Amino acid sequence: MIDILEDKNILTEDEKEIITNEVLGDRVAWVRGFGTSPRYPCYMHVLAARNPLDEEVIVSPWFDFFRVILDRFVDKHNLAPNGYKVLRSALNDQIHYTDKHGDIHLDYLKPNYLIILYLNDNDKGGTNVYDKVFEDINVPDNYYGNQKSVCLLNDDLEDGKIWDLPLKAHIKNEKFKISLYNGKYWHAACPGKLGQRRTICMFSIQPKEVI
Repeated sequence: MIDILEDKNILTEDEKEIITNEVLGDRVAWVRGFGTSPRYPCYMHVLAARNPLDEEVIVSPWFDFFRVILDRFVDKHNLAPNGYKVLRSALNDQIHYTDKHGDIHLDYLKPNYLIILYLNDNDKGGTNVYDKVFEDINVPDNYYGNQKSVCLLNDDLEDGKIWDLPLKAHIKNEKFKISLYNGKYWHAACPGKLGQRRTICMFSIQPKEVI
């Protein structure tokens, strides 16, 4: 599987206009919540819901719009020759925080790609990909959760401290860029610049194996 991939030439002009005027306008029903922990609140709009069976459960009328973009990206780079399944997908509009980065985490412990479409420019607000995989970290038992997600919670450390790991790459937040990360690597979101939106569309996908 590819480790990291960036592409700035995927969206059509019509898609860019819809994102700017509608998705970032008033056509999306945002719900306040959080991603990895309440320490990092955001506004979310779930496109395909995470579920215990890892089935593709579509819950938003916006899913098909973003799925077309995802298919184009996957096909262009031959990422899933035998097809793929969407494990989960969501729009995320980050609320600013002052930590250097959010909770370092893995979305799934099975082979997967994390794909992020950055919907607007932000002087900060990129993504850290760390040069460590699950087996490299002595993860306390309480981090296993449902065996689908693992998170190194900054709240479990002393005040003012956050988890840190050797950096493999930092991906900048650039408008309309799609970035792909091998889901085996620990990763974390970085805070956007205060006063600037940091809005993304994310997909976790599982390529189908050769039968």
